[in-house]
Amino acid sequence: MNTKRIIALLIAAIMVLSLIPVMTISTSAASEGDWTTYQSAANYPELTGEEVDDDYIAPPEAGYEYTNDGFAVVQPSWEGITPWVTVSSKQTVNVKDGLYLEFRVDDYSYGWNAEGGNNDHWISVSLNTGALEPDGTRTGKVCPPQTNFGGGWNALLRSQGEGGGAIHGCNTKPDSKDEAGNDVPGYFRAVESYANVATPMDEDGCEVYTLEVTWDGSAYVIKINGHLVSDGSIAGGVTTALLEELSPEGEFFVGITMMDTVIGGSAGLTITKFGTSAETAVKPVGSDSKEPTENNIVIAPIADPTTVPENTPAILWNPDTYNLKPGNNCAFSVLGDNTWRGDASDTFVNFQLNAKRSWSYEVTDFPVFGIMLRNFWIDAGTLYYAAGNITSATEGYSLPFSVYDGEIYDIGDDEYIFIPVDLTDMIEGRIYGMRVDVTMESEDIREFDICFAGMYRSEEEAYAYVDAWFAERELETNAPEEDDTTAAPADETTAAPADETTAAPTDDTTAAPNVTEPVKGGCGSVIGVSAVAVLAAAAAAVALKKKD
Repeated sequence: MNTKRIIALLIAAIMVLSLIPVMTISTSAASEGDWTTYQSAANYPELTGEEVDDDYIAPPEAGYEYTNDGFAVVQPSWEGITPWVTVSSKQTVNVKDGLYLEFRVDDYSYGWNAEGGNNDHWISVSLNTGALEPDGTRTGKVCPPQTNFGGGWNALLRSQGEGGGAIHGCNTKPDSKDEAGNDVPGYFRAVESYANVATPMDEDGCEVYTLEVTWDGSAYVIKINGHLVSDGSIAGGVTTALLEELSPEGEFFVGITMMDTVIGGSAGLTITKFGTSAETAVKPVGSDSKEPTENNIVIAPIADPTTVPENTPAILWNPDTYNLKPGNNCAFSVLGDNTWRGDASDTFVNFQLNAKRSWSYEVTDFPVFGIMLRNFWIDAGTLYYAAGNITSATEGYSLPFSVYDGEIYDIGDDEYIFIPVDLTDMIEGRIYGMRVDVTMESEDIREFDICFAGMYRSEEEAYAYVDAWFAERELETNAPEEDDTTAAPADETTAAPADETTAAPTDDTTAAPNVTEPVKGGCGSVIGVSAVAVLAAAAAAVALKKKD
């Protein structure tokens, strides 16, 4: 009897032990350290081709580690700046074989700013062809929805922090050719339609998102939190066609991006499951890790306004001082007369003018924004203004503008218009930047010029600078005569080139380089956070026309 028991126990033990290698292989084969983290793609000058100043310092990059829960982001210090985290597969994944991704939002500031309003913030999931590196390889560096780091599909998730939110679909324009004839992936663009979607919460109060992709033999079926987004209602109705065009084989990088414009905010997540389907997905595992980089960004103190000469802008944006940052549906090039030529590819266009971190001016000292356009007639548009704790285009911090508020200059075959927008008493703090949105009334209108933009003490000083700008170029204008106090345009030492690093409001002391400990998540910013309103997808419809 004892002998039989011993034999039975030995057989059972052998059977259990024989399963261990199989179970280990099955788990590790699904994901073998295949994830990594990046900055915003816009912060890689070697890829953007942008010239940067000697004092340029890249924002910190998040690190990562594999934990008992999966692949976890390790945040750097975001003190004085706003978070941006990109998580990507190291290699492309064949999504035609099926894709299931589940991730948990560990730590996120959900858009609240110091004034109690709602800053721009979003989480994005993407399938993309990746950024083209100098050595010809591609990586999953993406910057949805506004740069050309890979074509594909993505969805912006406007999370509310309490299990509710909205999905904003995006897609990419088809590939185009550069001057050398090489393929250039299109850039992401937002689609204005959106859908509200429920977001599950785990036992710790953390939001959980899922992305599921299947291929039915002729079309992609894409779901977020079980909500179908590839039927045209959210994803623009062209998801399959675009993905097929960009990669007929179905090979794409899988990415997640977290961004918010809360200075000193947070953005952390953990990928908890990954595989070809919900039934086969397992926890990502790996032995590699990466430490976050240090936050060495220093913001200049607010400058004494008396150091800026009269009739000159405190911040001047032109091709000499800053490479304008395109937003949606428009590419820019520099003309020989030091102006930007815009080439629109759709009726909605926007662009950004950001302030450099080494130049700080108080918006109450220079509250008038003025922009000079050439051969670009706009009945109306929207200016989003950012200063202090408002660091990007934000609901409630915008102002409509009209050409009828400006001055028209007919000079030969060209028509110039200078449009000032007075922001007095609307905002305070360090000037961060401006975004200009317009909607064209005709797809036939493609080209227009931006001569310059700036921040001035008053409209009178702005127009004085305009007169001097024309006089310097020996252009006779039909503008009303001004008095003799007009000063010459400011030289380049008073202008402020902009970089794409999110800047912070500053006091009179220069911030020291930040070397604080990395941030690890715990859902602390999720619990008890009130729901915030979904940010409007675009400015109200405006008309634009070219004068005959």
